Amino acid sequence: MTIVAPINSGHIKALGRVTANFSMLEFHLNEFTSELISEDIHLGRTILAEVRFLNLTCILRSLYRYRVSNKVYVREFDNLIDEIQNMERERNMVIHSVWYPNPSGEVTRFKKRSTKKGGLKFDVESWDISKIDEVADQIKKLAVRIEQVRNAWIAFNTLQKNFPPITNQYKPS
Repeated sequence: MTIVAPINSGHIKALGRVTANFSMLEFHLNEFTSELISEDIHLGRTILAEVRFLNLTCILRSLYRYRVSNKVYVREFDNLIDEIQNMERERNMVIHSVWYPNPSGEVTRFKKRSTKKGGLKFDVESWDISKIDEVADQIKKLAVRIEQVRNAWIAFNTLQKNFPPITNQYKPS
């Protein structure tokens, strides 16, 4: 087996941004879901402590639909959750790949996978730092968007001084 030199620090930094931004996204999803479960946020945190990311997004979507009656807001939120779920797939592809330097200054992403219909598959493609940074930036934007919806939820409920029910007056940012 040939030992390959590690990828450069710029690529490592970009991969680290993907990880850090995804952690922030997951944090905001978890906190918002906890708040939709109960006024006692610790109850929600306890319930969700070991929930996988995809399940967390499904629970959040269901609770939002339960708490918000306006169909336009629910549709907008569904679209946001769809984007988040798609981004998780892309993040997993990035983080669960093996990265090798190549002569062009880019890195080669290598991932093996097995599919039901096609059997063993290999993904091999070159990426530059900007492509990894783009994934990190998209994750950060989604984290900001879910935080904005969460903050609007908190503000609305603080003004109402009433946890449920939600009325059609609520509008996410």
